[in-house]
Amino acid sequence: MVTVKLTECSEVNGVAPCTATATCNNTYSTCKDLDNFNNVTVPYNFVSAEVPFARKQVSFIRSTSAGEDRVTSDGETRIVGEHPNARPYVQSVTPMPTEIKPGELTIKGRETIEFADDEETDGSYWKKLLARNPHWKGRTVERYEGFIDSGITEFEMRWAGKIDNIKLDKGKIKFQLVDLLQDMDKLLNCRGY
Repeated sequence: MVTVKLTECSEVNGVAPCTATATCNNTYSTCKDLDNFNNVTVPYNFVSAEVPFARKQVSFIRSTSAGEDRVTSDGETRIVGEHPNARPYVQSVTPMPTEIKPGELTIKGRETIEFADDEETDGSYWKKLLARNPHWKGRTVERYEGFIDSGITEFEMRWAGKIDNIKLDKGKIKFQLVDLLQDMDKLLNCRGY
């Protein structure tokens, strides 16, 4: 399972404290009331394209800043089952491990994950998601491994990194990821090492 962590607003459009009257998609770029944007991290889960799950229209509960839950529906088709909200889009994972060469620069771990795309009634799933979330660079992606018949809590994280680039091409999308050591370079450079 691959989890892409993006940010959304936890408020409900038009319900206090949100004063927006126009429709938004709970993302910063579509927000109509930025003063009340309440940023939360939301996991988008994807499983192998070979995993059979039934599609079902569902409503979601969002926790608001007031501490109460409100039921909202974003109108999207989600996958339900053992892997909550997971879409069966993962087609391949290509890892390139970290290489440590004494006396030379370290080549940081990288992964490329290829996903399938879905044409929905109002357009491509990935085109819509990326248009709503234009600040995807640097967002966290985690890759888990486990057995389909075990619960999601039994999955083990095998890799974590950040989005470096995204390429959309002919019904497929490729995420190019760098491992978390990339951030260590920035930290060390700030300290003058």
